[in-house]
Amino acid sequence: MSTSTPLASSAPDGGATIACRSLSASYDGETAALAEVTLELPRGRFTAVIGPNGSGKSTLLSCLARQMPHTGSVLLDGAEAGTIPRKAFARRVAFLPQSPTAPDGVIVRGLVERGRGPHRSPFAPLRAADHAAVDAALSRLGLDELADRPLSSLSGGQRQRAWIALVLAQDAPVLLLDEPTAFLDLAHQAALLELARSLAGEGRTIVAVLHDLNLATAFADEIVVLGGGGVRAQGAPAEVVTPALLGEVFALHSDVIDDPVTGAPVILPRPAATAGAERTPS
Repeated sequence: MSTSTPLASSAPDGGATIACRSLSASYDGETAALAEVTLELPRGRFTAVIGPNGSGKSTLLSCLARQMPHTGSVLLDGAEAGTIPRKAFARRVAFLPQSPTAPDGVIVRGLVERGRGPHRSPFAPLRAADHAAVDAALSRLGLDELADRPLSSLSGGQRQRAWIALVLAQDAPVLLLDEPTAFLDLAHQAALLELARSLAGEGRTIVAVLHDLNLATAFADEIVVLGGGGVRAQGAPAEVVTPALLGEVFALHSDVIDDPVTGAPVILPRPAATAGAERTPS
């Protein structure tokens, strides 16, 4: 994956703030996946959302993206998201769900071109700016040589990169990514998260659900920890990722040490009997 060709942002300052107030949502109308969540995602930063299975991570992103019914408010730059026309909202917020689907027979370039929908009229041909955004997205995801291949012919990891390229081509100042590292090998996971850091460095607001806690602490500027339908912690990785929090939220016995190069917290899962124990010199 290349990280050398920046995409122009649709916002003059390159960033946007997305937040929620007293947000609640459920899938069956009874059991709350999220309950009265109030949260502001920092502008121009890469935020990783972590938490155990069933903690509401995907629900949170779906609500922020206006893809799921909820109570409470979602705010984009302080404005109620529900008052913003859908196409205008899509020019500001791009969303990659967990399991996206594509039409049969679509090629990679055709899929990525769909990201330009919010920027043009229905059935209108792509303009030069659209082609440039698509080409830049393909390049940043290392898909140039696969651009004319059917999506169905690609490996799971290659398909995932194509979907991320679609979101990138949408050229929105806010990117909501639900498990974007799914199906990727470790090298491509690291490259994708480095790209997320690069996009945040360009001023975009990146929010990604991640399952690998060590990748989250290594690459994200900010961590949001969900548990029990609410926010259990938010802040810089070194501030919130502690053995006590991991034990409380994940029921994980662990030690947390500092990365000797970056200083980021590194989580070392332990058998319950050895967590926190000091090694005896031999």
